[in-house]
Amino acid sequence: MSEFIETMTEQRNARKRMDAILKECADNGYILYSRRIRFCTTGGVDPSPMIWWQAEVRAVPFGDFFKLVEEHLKKQENADGGED
Repeated sequence: MSEFIETMTEQRNARKRMDAILKECADNGYILYSRRIRFCTTGGVDPSPMIWWQAEVRAVPFGDFFKLVEEHLKKQENADGGED
């Protein structure tokens, strides 16, 4: 039971730290966003590919974030065939 309580305490403390980081970034005009990146390595000793995921966190100014979202949406639209 004590391990469960310690884990819950650690999670609560991590959330508090993350909230403080997000607030500080917002107060300074930045927005944080994250994404998962899939990596695949082939060749080497093992013939099967090795796949793993990595997290990336970026801090960008508010205005630049909206430009990035707009560019991403345009790329998605083009990849989906766009409007005819």
